[in-house]
Amino acid sequence: MAALCVVLVVSLAGAGVSVSPTSAQFPEGPSARVWAKKLASGNVEVGVAVYAAGSDSAALVRANNRLFLYERAVANVGAWYNSEPVVLSSGDDRTLVAIRTRRLASGNLEFGLKVYGYENQNWMPTERYFVYSSARVGRVGYSSPVYLRQHDRECLDGAVPNPAANVGLFKDCETLLAAKDTLKGTSSALSSWSGTNSMSDWQGVDVRSDRVTALWLKRNYLGGSIPPELGNLNNLHTLDLRYNDLDGSIPPELGKLSNLRRLSLHHNSLSGSIPPELGSLNNLEELYLERNNLSGSIPPQLGSLNNLRWLHLSRNSLSGSIPPQLGSLNNLRRLDLAENDLSGSIPPQLGSLNNLRWFYLTENDLAGSIPPQLGSLNNLEWLDLSKNDLSGSIPAQFGSLNSLRRLDLSRNNLNGSIPGQLGNLNNLKWLLLSRNDLSGSIPPQLGNLNNLTFLDLGDNNLTNSIPSSFGSLTSLYELILEENSLSGNIPAELGNLAPNNGGNLVYLYFYTINNVTDAPSVDDNPGLTGCVPNDFDNVWVFRGNLDFCS
Repeated sequence: MAALCVVLVVSLAGAGVSVSPTSAQFPEGPSARVWAKKLASGNVEVGVAVYAAGSDSAALVRANNRLFLYERAVANVGAWYNSEPVVLSSGDDRTLVAIRTRRLASGNLEFGLKVYGYENQNWMPTERYFVYSSARVGRVGYSSPVYLRQHDRECLDGAVPNPAANVGLFKDCETLLAAKDTLKGTSSALSSWSGTNSMSDWQGVDVRSDRVTALWLKRNYLGGSIPPELGNLNNLHTLDLRYNDLDGSIPPELGKLSNLRRLSLHHNSLSGSIPPELGSLNNLEELYLERNNLSGSIPPQLGSLNNLRWLHLSRNSLSGSIPPQLGSLNNLRRLDLAENDLSGSIPPQLGSLNNLRWFYLTENDLAGSIPPQLGSLNNLEWLDLSKNDLSGSIPAQFGSLNSLRRLDLSRNNLNGSIPGQLGNLNNLKWLLLSRNDLSGSIPPQLGNLNNLTFLDLGDNNLTNSIPSSFGSLTSLYELILEENSLSGNIPAELGNLAPNNGGNLVYLYFYTINNVTDAPSVDDNPGLTGCVPNDFDNVWVFRGNLDFCS
């Protein structure tokens, strides 16, 4: 069986052929039909009829030779006879197609058309046009209309070298030029997307192994909505549209990008909900959606992204509860849900994220107690649960977070005492527990935190004396003890924190800044006595009516 080579270029204006098939419903854009007719010799000739937008007359493209020898096909019933690609022209647009035909056992003929660049690369349609034995010589049978895409001229005129041999790249070319029509703005990158440039020279486009594998379009002054056509770039591993002015919703079609590893849409003006279809991106490693106007709940389907390492959803208007399914993201290193409207409790399942290093939930409406399971996050370096409505006590299990460098639980409704186990956190640099309802004594074990640079215990109900062990915190830059109910003499060991004694302290708050020159208020450490060590010559000391030691 030999395939015939047919490469034709036809213009509607110069064809001089008018074809008006019956029962045609023509789409608004340019379209084509496969046609076939029986010849007197017994062979069958096949071609394509090309229609301009909204027209019922067509340029009839005939093959220069007989595409299908019927008698030869008798011994090969069901075998397809394929043409080589045919270049069609309809006004300012061109497209690339191929034709095929075969004989069925019933004697019927079946034909198909392939349009290069379509998302569906199958032959279409596969229809019977006539029964060969009863067909009249010279009679033409037609397929139903097939819509022809725009932009083919640019993809054929130089953007894609040898498009018949680079069908995948041809498809990607059409996809990007369709996306270009949707996007707005003055992007210098998009201006390079044209048929005068090879796709390998298009700015922001990575082409590898004859497919588009990455789009790098950050800070390109892009406006408009994200084109859903981008979901057809099935070899894409990176889609970077960050720092633009894109609006509208995130197209669910992006869930078809099965090879995607990085999706960066942050710092835009996107609205609507997060499509649950993104949970189908099994190869995704990084998802950045922060700093948009997204609303609705977090789809539990995101818990299926087993390869995800970075999940950034902060600074949106997301609401509802945190899906416990996120606890299945075993490879997750960074979880940032800060500055949203999330409510409900923190799922204890998040304590299974063994590889998590950075965990941000600040500025939400989360309530309930802190799950002690979070104390199992052995690789955690940064935990910020501040500015919520969390209640209950601080889990003693947090003393096992040996990698922790920052712990911020401030501005909640936590109560009970400060666990002495926090003194085991040798790598801790920031400990912020202010603006809660913590009570009891300050654990002297906190004096073991040799790397601590910032300690804020202000605005609680802490009682009894300041531990003398605090004199060991020589790395401390700022110590805030204001607005508690502390009593007793100020320990002389605090003088070890002064720069003159090898310390690093710059700010020391015994009282609020408003009480620097006034007597302490009833709820601002009224029982502190003694004097402030006089080593603090270069330290801002907010001491109320306490005197420096003589």
